[in-house]
Amino acid sequence: MIYTNNGYYEGILQIRPNDKEVLDYVKNEIEKAGHVFISREIVKKFGIDLYLTNKFFLSQLSGRLRKKFNGKVTRSRSLYKTSRMTSKQVTRLTICFRLTKDL
Repeated sequence: MIYTNNGYYEGILQIRPNDKEVLDYVKNEIEKAGHVFISREIVKKFGIDLYLTNKFFLSQLSGRLRKKFNGKVTRSRSLYKTSRMTSKQVTRLTICFRLTKDL
């Protein structure tokens, strides 16, 4: 079970364009990890967005995707909130994996 019903997520993996082989690889890696879940899966006409519950796993996964499939990774962070307990800023990670076309 790699899906969860609650709306909690720490990062977004954007796969551009939508590729079944890449999506199957990502879901297999999430299933092997065991502690990461998909909160939401949004299919768009130009790709797919996966909302994941662990941003550190997401960062590691982006490196593995870049090595296995010839692609480009773009990372960005957005401020989500400031923690009331520690006064630290809490960010969410967005990683866009774009497959490059081999000519």
